Amino acid sequence: MKSHFPKSDAAYAKLERVCELAAGRHRGRGTDRAVQRRALESCKVPRIDARQSLIVRRTSATVEPQVTERNMGRIITRVTIGNAADPAQTIRCMALVDTGSAGLVLPAAWKVRLGDLPLSSLIQMETADQRVVTGEVCGPVTIQIEGFRPVSSEVTFLDMLARNRDYEPLLGYTVLQQSQAAVDMARDCLVPVKYVDLKALRGTLCESNF
Repeated sequence: MKSHFPKSDAAYAKLERVCELAAGRHRGRGTDRAVQRRALESCKVPRIDARQSLIVRRTSATVEPQVTERNMGRIITRVTIGNAADPAQTIRCMALVDTGSAGLVLPAAWKVRLGDLPLSSLIQMETADQRVVTGEVCGPVTIQIEGFRPVSSEVTFLDMLARNRDYEPLLGYTVLQQSQAAVDMARDCLVPVKYVDLKALRGTLCESNF
């Protein structure tokens, strides 16, 4: 019988001896049950615990965490959108972070949930597959990414197709900049930005001091 136990582990060496007894190759004594019983009693490792430990030892070296396609390279965060004029009208949803998108894009079917928004205009938008679609920009609204401060902004409503009866809102880079949130590509999450970037205004700020 081929051994599967570590040679350096005394407890597992005793179990190996028990297995050899079961195979009838312990010093030529065959399958004598009295010998097997004495060998089992001399083993300090309970049979059930040893068997469970063996399973852990065998699988821990071969089983790797499975990363689903849904989580690979995707950052999904909770967002709360509210009507600035009527805070009781809010939308809470999960949004996909898309740095290639400009603002916060919601399905047009959700527009009624925010109530009346005083500002509204139609714009032309280009999708990733170079299609030109019409969206409706509405505001003012308050947008809060979970873990970040709320900001005043606007939202774009767009006709979307539901996947498995669910929509996938897009959270674009303008809202990320307002919220001082940055994308951590290594950990697939959003991290806070300590300072707002004003390097482009350096010359203007210097001139205003004179």
